[in-house]
Amino acid sequence: MNRILFLLISVLTFITYGCGDSACYKKLIEVDSLTENDMTDSASKVIKTIENTYNIKDGKERAYYSLLKYQLQFRQNYINKNIHVEDSLINYSILYYSNNEDTRNLALSYYLKGRTSKNKEAIRYLKKSEFIANKTNNNSLKMRICGAISTINVDNEDYKTALTYGLKSIEYGKKVNDNETLIQFMLNLSSIYNNVGKYDSAVFFANKCIDYLDKVPPTQKASIYINVAAAIIRSDTIKAKEYALKSLEIRKSNNAYQILAKLARDRKDYAQSETYLEEALKYSPSVDWEAFIL
Repeated sequence: MNRILFLLISVLTFITYGCGDSACYKKLIEVDSLTENDMTDSASKVIKTIENTYNIKDGKERAYYSLLKYQLQFRQNYINKNIHVEDSLINYSILYYSNNEDTRNLALSYYLKGRTSKNKEAIRYLKKSEFIANKTNNNSLKMRICGAISTINVDNEDYKTALTYGLKSIEYGKKVNDNETLIQFMLNLSSIYNNVGKYDSAVFFANKCIDYLDKVPPTQKASIYINVAAAIIRSDTIKAKEYALKSLEIRKSNNAYQILAKLARDRKDYAQSETYLEEALKYSPSVDWEAFIL
């Protein structure tokens, strides 16, 4: 009787353990959460601990690890700096998730593969990612996918498609708590409207970024002011100057002074333009030299 009871307990223990996630997998979930919350450095430390502590098993663990490791490399710009980097990590994830139902991770795998590919290959992977992500409620991922497709089409000068996906990225972005990425895509959309000559819409979306300033870290505010000023410099010179000056109140920069120099030059105040360009040189050797000579 005791022997039978012992066997039953052993079987139940095995079943319970088998149905749950391993310690390794639970740490990978932690990496995923940290990455999604833009805590890249912390995520990198945890994944290093995983590599040093666990024997990562093929299958579910290896696919998740490969996806998260590749995502961290992408966010840390490692892949862009090392163009010959082996992409077996993301290929493993794509193969696994294509054969094992996990819609979010498959869509994310294709998204990352698209972001690290070129031209037609990039579009192909991103469109696959979009198709799969549409089966989920993950608006954050949908926002990033649409934003990436929009950017690629800007590079290809297909502004109609870029505009369609740019607007989609904003709609998804309004549903998630990722204000920095939303601002980036609103600036991209503003730039697209500038390219197609719809300046009122360009100014509208650039100015919308200002509404989100209180929701981003203080360190980001100066660059947002500069980017908005650059986006509306042809359409609203008064606001462009105001935002460039506000950015200087937070942090001195070459870009802000160059925007002010251009605005001064456009109104034929060449002495003021030269003064701003001289200030710009204090923060970077890069200036509009033709304007400086003039």
